[in-house]
Formats: sequence, structure tokens, C-alpha cells
Amino acid sequence: MTLICVIAIIALLCVIAIPQLTASVKSIAALVQEKWPDWVGLLQRYGIDTEKLSAHFAALDWKSILQSISSEMNTVISSVANVAGSTVSAIADVAISLVITFYVLIGWRELSSQSKRALYAYCKESVADRICHISKLAHDTYAKFLSGQCVEVMILGTLIFLSFSVAGIPYAGLTAVLTAAFAFVPYIGGFLSCAFGILFTLLAAPNKALLCLIVYQATQFVENQFIYPHVVGNSVGLSPFWTLLAVLLGGKLFGVLGMIFFIPLMALVSQLLHESIERRLHTRKPELSNVQSNSDENTDISQ
Repeated sequence: MTLICVIAIIALLCVIAIPQLTASVKSIAALVQEKWPDWVGLLQRYGIDTEKLSAHFAALDWKSILQSISSEMNTVISSVANVAGSTVSAIADVAISLVITFYVLIGWRELSSQSKRALYAYCKESVADRICHISKLAHDTYAKFLSGQCVEVMILGTLIFLSFSVAGIPYAGLTAVLTAAFAFVPYIGGFLSCAFGILFTLLAAPNKALLCLIVYQATQFVENQFIYPHVVGNSVGLSPFWTLLAVLLGGKLFGVLGMIFFIPLMALVSQLLHESIERRLHTRKPELSNVQSNSDENTDISQ
């Protein structure tokens, strides 16, 4: 179900965002042509001599400029070709990964049984038990985080679309899809989607830019305070500080994917560290372990 949700979000992004982005570029060109006389009048009111600017542009050697642009375009085209090749390679890797994941999901019972048999056959029982325990913790943590995150971004995208449509803010569908896509990236994604929404509003209806900011932040606040805790909640058990640290560390090491997947990884490490501390305290000073255990009922160790 998590894979289906991710594929659905990517499909919506391609179906809705790309056509609207193309329409936005066309509308920008038409907007520049329409607003050009107003901009010239504004410059004149501020005492800027537009005739000199026009004469300066007329005196430019456009032939040499075009030749320079043409030579630069060759470099750009070669760079684009390299990027396209890397993109095709990345898409092929993703496709192969999805196929492998599909086959693993089909035969997960058999694969799990074979792995456990091999593990207990070649490792000590205590080591095998520990590996199985860590694997189960990792599975539960990532499953809760990814499934909850998929549901949360769908709800957030729907809320943004409905709130923008009710307020009459343009590009409601495009902003909603971008919000859902960027919401997978904690902290940074919200700022980026809000900035794009304001930019689109400035291009189409500048007088509604402030309204766009207010509506977006109000919707984000409602989602964060009343919906996110129930959908995702404390599924990973990390405080905001450790969540932010996981995002920064993952982004520094592995980019956007690191920012997403380091949050449950940090939660897994935190849980294992918590268990290790409990074992050591119980072995050395059982009374401290009891105190810590009672305290943990109200306060998570990660906080």
C-alpha cells in the first residue's frame, strides 16, 4: 500500500503539475507583454529615462550576442545530454528496484523463513535473536513512518487544494500537488511549497499573494496541530531536536533521500540505545533501572 501511494503521488505530479507548469510559463510570457507598458510608465514616474534605456538596447550588437548565446547553447546542450543520460540511468535503477521489491513482497514468507534458518544455523542463538530483534524494530519503524507519511501528504495536499479553491487563489491544483510532493521532506518541504505557491500567485494575481501566505500557513498549522499527530503522531518516537538533526545529517550525506530515510533510522538507533542503557542499568544498579523505567512512562528517552 505504501508503494501504491508513492506511485500515485508521482503520477499525480506528472499529470497535474507538468501541464499546469507549462501553462504557467506561457502565462508569464503573456503577462510580461501585457504589463510592459505599465512597467515603462512606472519607471518614468520614478524619473528613470526610458528613452536612454531603449537607445541602449537598440545600440547593442545583437548579432554578436546571438553568436555568443549560440556558443553557450552548445555547452548547455552537452550538459543537458549528460543530465538526461544520468536521469535515464536513475529511472532504470528505480524501475529495477521496484521490480525486485515486488518479487520480495510476493515471496516474503519464504525469504523470511530461509533467512532465519540460515541465521540460526551459522550464528549463535543469542546473536541470531539480536539480529531478528533489530530487523523487526527496523521493519516496524520504517513501516509506520512511510505509511503514515503517505497518508499525511495526501491529506495535506487535499486540504491545500480545498482551502485555495474556497479562497479563490489561483493554481490551487498545482500548489496542492507540489505541497504533497515536498511534504516528504521534513521542514524544508513546507517552506519550498509555500514559496512556489506565493510565486504562482504573484504571477497571476499579485493582490492575493498575502492571502495565499495566510491561507497556506493556516492550513499547515491546522494540519500540524490536529491531523499529523493522529496520522503519524509519535510513530518514530523522536523529539523535534533529533528529527531536525536526522534531517540535516541525512541531507548532508545522501541528499533528499537521506533527509527522508534518516528520521526512522535515527529512531531505530535511539530505540536500540535505550534498550542498551536499560540492560546496563539493570545489570549494574537495578534500582536506577526501575527509576528510569518509571520515568520513561511519561518521558521518551529521546527527549
